[in-house]
Amino acid sequence: MTVVAVDTRAYTSTYLAGNILRSVTDIVKGCGLDPGSFTHTKTLDLGLRTWLESGHLTTVTLEIFGTRTKELAGRFDFTIDYGYGSGDDGGFWLDTDQVKFAIRKHGLVASGCEYRVLVTTKAGSPDVAGWASTSFLSTDGFTRYSVGTAIGASSTGAGLSYYSRS
Repeated sequence: MTVVAVDTRAYTSTYLAGNILRSVTDIVKGCGLDPGSFTHTKTLDLGLRTWLESGHLTTVTLEIFGTRTKELAGRFDFTIDYGYGSGDDGGFWLDTDQVKFAIRKHGLVASGCEYRVLVTTKAGSPDVAGWASTSFLSTDGFTRYSVGTAIGASSTGAGLSYYSRS
């Protein structure tokens, strides 16, 4: 008897990282911001792939904030679920309709806003060059809305939520 095992963790990590970054770009465009300001994509991709592969990544956050005020204008979170779809066929998919729905519900942001991508990782996560510790902007006065799972890759999924002013 021959037994063959395939470790799909690297492929899953690459697929999820790529589609999270694609979705972040779509959100930036859909909110009326300049995607040309979306820099450091190699650093972002390396960090996401590294922490997905190690199982340390918990959340990828896009914060939109006023250039002068530095106050939150909007936020989108991709929450990683490493037990998503256990027992399924191991499909890989991106639900662009979920992303478009979140953008529509959030709406455009005022001119004079910029954005940044932050991540939350579990304790003991590997260091990745180009990443540094920071703090999230306050979500006081905002309400969080979940739109469901936007990306699935084998047994790992990424749920999407957005924050809007209450």
